[in-house]
Amino acid sequence: MFSRYFSLVLLSCLYFLFVGCTTLAKLGLSLYDERAATNLNSLSLIIKNNMNDAEPYNMRGVAFAKIDMHSEAISDFETAIRIDPNFYQAYNNRGLVYQRMGLTRLALNDFSKAIDILNSYYTPYINRARLWQQIGDHDNDSIHDLDTAIELDHNNSIAYFERGLIAQKHRKHGAAIAYFSESIEHDLTNAAVFNRRGLSYMALGSIVRAAVDFSKAIELKKNDASSWLHHGIAHRSLGLKSIAHKSCSKALSLGLPGALQERLAQDCMRTSHKLQQLQPHDAPNK
Repeated sequence: MFSRYFSLVLLSCLYFLFVGCTTLAKLGLSLYDERAATNLNSLSLIIKNNMNDAEPYNMRGVAFAKIDMHSEAISDFETAIRIDPNFYQAYNNRGLVYQRMGLTRLALNDFSKAIDILNSYYTPYINRARLWQQIGDHDNDSIHDLDTAIELDHNNSIAYFERGLIAQKHRKHGAAIAYFSESIEHDLTNAAVFNRRGLSYMALGSIVRAAVDFSKAIELKKNDASSWLHHGIAHRSLGLKSIAHKSCSKALSLGLPGALQERLAQDCMRTSHKLQQLQPHDAPNK
């Protein structure tokens, strides 16, 4: 009975966890150059005194993108590319903005162009792999890009994480756990990886390990509703109803993304056996 329920939990969380775990914050714009957080006025002054230098335009484009000024960001990236046609970081960063705007084909072209210019630059491989997943039906393309990124950087925690997501999507939980564990080995600070590994442990019936992972995810990101929900469900399954009630109540207070997740949290808080009566067909269609 529990294994069927864990499948429901995994399915119900798959979509919103994928979206939540694959934000731009981990790659590209912020990863390329933290100096991009510099005040826009200061960057504009630098550009005024260095109008033929591509780098300041790229930096200001990143700063614009961080505050969702997409048109201004793209304009700066285009200027950087016009000054230096081989500025592969500017192509990658513009691709991220295009992706954020829903311009999938333009984003794909920019990631590919960045790779063409410098095929040892691993970041656009990961960004393109994520874009393939967003497009759908391109798992092989995603896997190829992620494996290339790993070959270029064996310590790349994000690439291992993304490989784990694909394995988990296909319910290959043993492989998913292996990839998530490799990701964790290289980065102990990403709450999403612990949350995801916990889901695969639950799917395999390793409830104690799942509970430990969800606890770690909460420790790293205290306001993540999904981690609190999964923490509550795991502890309810272990018979620790008081902890489960508190965790699921916390998840509801933080706001869950859909009716099914709210139902799971509400059932988790009850002392009856309704939690075990949920059936796989209650999960949303994918």
